[in-house]
Amino acid sequence: MVSFANIIVKLWLGKCDMIQLTTWQMFFGALSLIVYSTVFPQGEIDWSVPAVLCLVYNGVFASAAAARSTCGITF
Repeated sequence: MVSFANIIVKLWLGKCDMIQLTTWQMFFGALSLIVYSTVFPQGEIDWSVPAVLCLVYNGVFASAAAARSTCGITF
């Protein structure tokens, strides 16, 4: 399904600004996760050190590395 969505994006939105496209993708992804988390009951969040380190890695370092490699951003 993801491959099909990638083909649609490339064909229909190939000339669209990628920053704007990514922003909309993140918005609708976050919106669907909010709806999912309110509809289905979830367990307690385990705020352990490894969990927080994983969040920091994925949220900061991996995003910065991806931005640097795809957009040519220098730090």
